[in-house]
Parts: sequence; structure tokens; C-alpha cells
Amino acid sequence: LGGSSGGLGGSSSGGIGRGTSASKQSSTTTNIGNVRIVADPANNALVITAKAQEYKEIEAIIKELDVVPLQVLIDATIAEVKLTDELKYGIKWYFQQGSNREGLVGSKDSYLSDFVSAAQGYAFTYSLTAMGKDVRLLLQAQADKNKINMLASPSVMVLNNQEASMRVGDQIPILTGQYGNFTGGSTTVTGNPVYSSFNSVQYRDTGVLLNVKPRVNAGGLVTMDIIQTVSNVNKAAADPNISSPTIAQRQIKSNVAVHDGETLVLGGLIRENTGTSKSGIPLLYELPILGDFFGATSMATDRTELVVLLTPRIVDNQIKGREISNEFRRKLTGLYDPGPTTTNPNDQGPGR
Repeated sequence: LGGSSGGLGGSSSGGIGRGTSASKQSSTTTNIGNVRIVADPANNALVITAKAQEYKEIEAIIKELDVVPLQVLIDATIAEVKLTDELKYGIKWYFQQGSNREGLVGSKDSYLSDFVSAAQGYAFTYSLTAMGKDVRLLLQAQADKNKINMLASPSVMVLNNQEASMRVGDQIPILTGQYGNFTGGSTTVTGNPVYSSFNSVQYRDTGVLLNVKPRVNAGGLVTMDIIQTVSNVNKAAADPNISSPTIAQRQIKSNVAVHDGETLVLGGLIRENTGTSKSGIPLLYELPILGDFFGATSMATDRTELVVLLTPRIVDNQIKGREISNEFRRKLTGLYDPGPTTTNPNDQGPGR
């Protein structure tokens, strides 16, 4: 067998096949009955001596093994959308107006409980598939109005049935222990006690953590095991007696199936941020104590919804791999055109 290309060298009459020239590197020989197999690691080749029928059986087995594993490119978009005007009740409510429920998958039976859970900000509470393009158009429209904060747009290539991780956020130091001499003890310098301490710190990931494990079936359906974690520092729940921050975490595990190139939307994680703003007569309202007589303080509530869009694309040959490479190249040069890519029609073999 000649290398990973799957070409075979040898004669059907049982003579020794010579797919490559002799190698200076040591080879391994295996004898199985009347079959003799010599492995040539320098040329990534097998030299097989066998009868015609045995040779054909070995050839068929090797061709089944010598295949390119499927890969899946997962495009992710993570964004925060300001919930104002027509989106004040959330993206799901916006698309459900007019009793339009087409494209909703994985939702709870009760829309009311869905809405309450989302308002409390526990976790992602719904997913959309058929409406993936509509959500992208909505996000584009909100971006034009400066009502969207694009957190990240990563892409990752992963082998079929293997797990990929995407992490967008910060690492927060957590104090895990303190050790040392806090009383001074008997250690002194010029008669004064010496205090020494050592802190043990562990860093914890916060932000949006996404683990995806895709599985592809013969019909092009991609099943994804998704573990989504959203965590952030909760200043309101911080304990003044503990120097480490309090981490608020929401996690959801889900299993969804989408077709190749179809967009999955995860949403429903709504957060309310309350802040204060001060306004009044310039300069005077900033004065200490007296400034309150020349200005006013108002409370403002900002509601945002975190949305995650996932688009799996199956890469099973060299042509698709080249198309994806060209697409990324055009994006980097600002010449991205989502139209079809011209490829060589004669190049239909699997990528190597």
C-alpha cells in the first residue's frame, strides 16, 4: 500500500510489491500465515507479499481504514442586545408576535414560565433553528442602531465526535488560602517582630464558556452536545469579610440537532443593570454637599439579552476545506463575498 493516498503497489500473482524505493530506515516485517507485510516508515508505505485473493482482501480492508476523518467547523457569535423599543420583552417574544412559533426547538411547554425564567436570568431558556437567518438580520439591524455589543465571534475546527471549547471572558483571581506568621512570634529584626504571610491564589475563568461536541450522521445532520456556562463577578453579593469576589454562575446542558450550515440560536439570558446618573448646572452640581441644590440624581435600568449563534459546517473533503480557507482570507482582506466559490470540478478526492 503506497502511503496515505491509498494507492497499492504489488502484483496479483503474489510477488513482492515495490511501491517505493528501498529505505535506509529500519523496517518492520510481519508474517501472518502465507502473507508477508513489510512496513516502510520512511515512505509511509506497506510492501505486501500474498496470493491474489488474500491481497484483494487486505486491499479492501486498508481502503476502509485509510479515510479522512470528518471535521466540523463551528462558527459562533456571542453578543449582548439592548432590550429597548420593540425588543423590550426579549428576542423570543419579538419573533413570537403574531403567534409565529415556527423554528422554535427545545422550548418549554409554557411560554409564561419561559419568560419568567428568562427575566430572572437563570440560563438560556430557548433555542431557534429555522429563524437563524432572521436573528442574524435582527442583530445586524440593532448593530446599525448601536444597540448591540458584539462580545466575540470565534470559529473552531474540531474532529467529528470530539469536543471543542470556546472561552470568552476574564480570569479572576480567587484567594484560596493564607499561610505565615501573623503574630510576629519570636522572629525579630533589631528587636521588632517580623510578620510574614503567603497567599495562595487560583484563577477562575469567567464570562461565556462554551463546550460543543458535534456528531455527524450520514444524512448531514449534526447533533451537538452543548454545555453553556455564563459567569460573572456579582458585586452586590460580595462579602466584605472575604477578599475574594463572589461569582454568579448560570449553566445549561443541551443536546440539539441541526443540518449542515444551519444556524442554531441560544437565548433567553436577560440581565438588568441598575445605575445612577447625575445632571444639573455645569460645575455647580459637582460641588460637594452644595451640589445637590444645583442638580438631580436619577436611576437608570439597562436590560440586555445574551445571544449565542452556532453554525456547524461539515468539512469532508479538500474542496470544502479550500473554500473555508478562501472565505477566511477574504474576510481578513475586507473582500468577503458570501457567494459561491469556484473550484476545480476534477478535484473530488478526499483531502490529505
